[in-house]
Amino acid sequence: MLRQTIALVISESSRDGALLKGRVAPEGFAIVGHSAGGATAIRFGSEPGLVTYIAMAAGIDAGPDAAPFNAPAHPSLWLGGSIDGVIPLANVQAGFDRAVPPTRLVVIGGAGHQTFTDLCTLGRAGSGLVAAAGESGELTQLASDGCQPDAIAPKDGWRVINHYVTAQLRDAFGIDDHMGLDAASSRRFEGVGVTYTERR
Repeated sequence: MLRQTIALVISESSRDGALLKGRVAPEGFAIVGHSAGGATAIRFGSEPGLVTYIAMAAGIDAGPDAAPFNAPAHPSLWLGGSIDGVIPLANVQAGFDRAVPPTRLVVIGGAGHQTFTDLCTLGRAGSGLVAAAGESGELTQLASDGCQPDAIAPKDGWRVINHYVTAQLRDAFGIDDHMGLDAASSRRFEGVGVTYTERR
């Protein structure tokens, strides 16, 4: 399915009048995903033509009985929240620990699962998935993880996420050489605790 999607995008980018005309470089692509989308990025991280995969709030089983993990042989970025109750930080850390270098890990202090989305802001406005979930237990927990009072403000989390995802993509595609991808970069986000680790 992924290969068919890539072929369709490349085809559309060459069609006169298409929205993607001239906006797609067919020689390489990246996969970026959150939660289940992050698991998809990990799963397809070895696809031919891939330059990097980015997993947000996603990881691998960190337990002692975990299945073997065949890490994709491409550069990767792993992002996790310190208070994520859906995908424990240990699972994100396990993915990073077993990833093929070069790989980077960014942990956002006070971030939960939905810090990586706009669901917390929608929920506070009284609409969206949080409101729709009502009292439905697991769905409520999933929809509101990261929206609790002790979590960081969504926009503070987005500053960190946007920076590192963009920097990883620019680095992987050769646009910049490690722009903002170093330990010092974690200190640029005033009021947000960020831990940056890399293996090269």
